[in-house]
Amino acid sequence: SFLVSVALNAAIVHDLSRQHAKLNALQQQFFATITQKLSHFQGILAFSSYNLSHQPQPILLKNLVTSTPEFISALLTNADGEVLDYYKAFIDQDIRGDSVAHRAYFQQPRQTGLPYISDVFQGKRLGNDWLFAVSNTYTKGGQFAGVIEASVLLTRLTEQFKTLTLPRGCHV
Repeated sequence: SFLVSVALNAAIVHDLSRQHAKLNALQQQFFATITQKLSHFQGILAFSSYNLSHQPQPILLKNLVTSTPEFISALLTNADGEVLDYYKAFIDQDIRGDSVAHRAYFQQPRQTGLPYISDVFQGKRLGNDWLFAVSNTYTKGGQFAGVIEASVLLTRLTEQFKTLTLPRGCHV
């Protein structure tokens, strides 16, 4: 009976080690996927901020949202944080003229000149969805002119992770 206990213990330890290795691989895959997505979002915003002088704002913001499934809305501010234009499908509320100067997605890029990804927050003015913001500055004549921001809907982002190969018994 002692040898049976030792054999069972060895089998359990071996199985747990294999499961641990699978979970580590899944964690690495998840990390790589989310890093790639966030870089992709920042690249889209950088390209859009560059194109502000080449494309009318309403068209650019609509194209930004409709071409990126995870984006639910986008807005453009002036240098003071006042909303110049925005896009979110099926919304009648007009937020042009509202100030977002107090929000980190405006303050951080303005202060640093660098792209910004916010913490998760619950929307306020255009719905109560769980989101995070991706923002970037844009310039006119080499001077800070404002921020372009896109909101990423968490439920749409998590859809991307359903394609990961999960160990038996795990789910997203």
